Amino acid sequence: MTDRIGLKTGSDRSLVADGIARAIYAYAGRTGRAVGHATVRKGMALLPAPVVETITQTLCREFASRAGTQPSQSELRRLAFLYGVFPRDPNLIALTFRVNVYPDTNARAIEHLLARVTPDMDRRDDLNVMRLFYVHKTSPAGFDPQQFQRITFDAIQHDGILVDIWRVLFIKLVMEKMDAGPFDKSIVRHYIEIENDPNILYSILYILFDKFNRLNDLDALAAVVAVAQFKNSAEGFAIAYFFLVSFGFEAQAEALEESHRGLPNAPLHPMSIKGRLAPRPVSAASDDWAADDQIDPAYAALTWAWRDAELQKVEIRTRLARQPRAASPQAPDTPAKPRLLVAFFGQMRFPEATLPGVRDWILNDFAAHAAEVDLTFAICTWRETGGKVFLPDDHIDTIGGFLSPPIIALLKGLGCCTISDIRPHCPRVVSKILDQAHVSTEIDESRIARDFPGETYFDVDSEAGYMRALGQIIAEAVDGNKMLMNQGRMISRISAVTQILATIDRSRPAPTHVLFIRPDLCDLSGSLASVFQQMRGRSNWAVVDQDAYAQVVEGVGDRFILADRLAADEIAGIGPYTRRIFDGVDPESALRRKRLEPHQMLRSLMFEASIDIRTVSRRTVGWNLFRGAVNPDTVLAELRVDVAHMADGTLKEAFTARL
Repeated sequence: MTDRIGLKTGSDRSLVADGIARAIYAYAGRTGRAVGHATVRKGMALLPAPVVETITQTLCREFASRAGTQPSQSELRRLAFLYGVFPRDPNLIALTFRVNVYPDTNARAIEHLLARVTPDMDRRDDLNVMRLFYVHKTSPAGFDPQQFQRITFDAIQHDGILVDIWRVLFIKLVMEKMDAGPFDKSIVRHYIEIENDPNILYSILYILFDKFNRLNDLDALAAVVAVAQFKNSAEGFAIAYFFLVSFGFEAQAEALEESHRGLPNAPLHPMSIKGRLAPRPVSAASDDWAADDQIDPAYAALTWAWRDAELQKVEIRTRLARQPRAASPQAPDTPAKPRLLVAFFGQMRFPEATLPGVRDWILNDFAAHAAEVDLTFAICTWRETGGKVFLPDDHIDTIGGFLSPPIIALLKGLGCCTISDIRPHCPRVVSKILDQAHVSTEIDESRIARDFPGETYFDVDSEAGYMRALGQIIAEAVDGNKMLMNQGRMISRISAVTQILATIDRSRPAPTHVLFIRPDLCDLSGSLASVFQQMRGRSNWAVVDQDAYAQVVEGVGDRFILADRLAADEIAGIGPYTRRIFDGVDPESALRRKRLEPHQMLRSLMFEASIDIRTVSRRTVGWNLFRGAVNPDTVLAELRVDVAHMADGTLKEAFTARL
């Protein structure tokens, strides 16, 4: 018989339970000893089980409302008394567990509670998330990502402490356990809706977008991000929006933006502004270009937690200040005789192997699709050539041109992220790619000039010249960081186009457009001339190779840049632009130095100059980076041998079907 005290209605039970709970809570606060446990327990035994459960639920709510996240010693003594009265009650066990696991952990208390968890309690999401948190803190290797993903977020979302614990575990899952089995993309939405630190959110989204890009499942992730609801977080919205735009999910970004029209300050966040003005595909309609007058000046007065907000505000302010001199992207730029300067920039790597191929592709492409364009060639390089090779930790996408898309997709599905990850499956392919020797020699200008039609213009610098002009001041600021020093070298060679243009302007009709292009490209395909024809009717524009990984760090692709003369003059001014930043002693210059990181300085310059930046994918203009003897044919030959020697029949069949 369960109803040992007769209670006629649910309302009666609720009133009785509420009164009893308040009395017990008050009594617990007056005694710090175990005196009274047995008496109260005997009284509870007379009540129906549903009433007792209602009492313990009320006690837990009362404790949570009074004690908060950092209970006082008196509240902890009160909880100890309550637990003594209800030592087997799931609600009190869960509450005691929470108090002892977060934020500080009492391992002795937790082990005591774990010994009392019954099979019925194993189905409680609150206990499970706390138990996983305890495992995470005391034995990280034992954390079970699949068990975590089985937790129903809706069951804990109304408890701030449990939500924060879940957030910590989600971050652990993404940072450490993404490869430990299936991943439920739906839980990403819960995370991005509760993460209140935009810097952590950015890092987690970067990992997720990279992971699902490698798995060829990025569309599904973007669909989840696009339906997230940022009820109070303009920063969370801005970060998510920027990722969608950067990875080319225009429709999803628009849907996210539309669903947050009423979110206060969302359009004023620097990442929202930079996202709306981000590079867009050439195929996008010309009226998609966002006018500067859409930037509300109120953006400048707001303070954000996002780490680059102040830097971005400087760039936005500079763009707006320069707006009067920036041409409209609709202004015509169609002279009777377009003249294109093709300027190779950067270090020559196997020039005898690469330059003829790039030259022929450009000449044939423009002859077929833009025969009216007059072409002139220039070389802005270094005296010493080099032979850059692939590295084991290079991303697998860097060799995407040497292996077919189905093979790359299969390797990604096997968990391959870097070139070295491929070795267990295709050791000969990896050896062929990585075992390339560095070579260096000096360029022969006269020999190069003979390979190009008409007069070829040169600007050849030395390492000493670079150090005097720009390198030394960068080296001092970045403590000689090799990657950043190399960025300075690239900037130096792009900037050398300024002198080439000045020379041509004095001696012959001025170029109307410029193609900045790396000399170490190979396997070029598609038509850049057709892209040129699409863009000719506009002004102050530049077309770059599409590179989501560059765009998401606020950079742009830099394998080639096709621009009209107005934009080209700005781009070629990147040397003095960078020099001013590193010469400056003001706070703004200090902020701007961060943009020396790969791809970023170029985009900042173009953004501030209101250049309409467009992108073309490798499906439109295909390219590869030349790495000596590595090419699709030689890699395919090694792949065939690797497949022939595969012991795993299923894997061998999968590769064979894709050859």
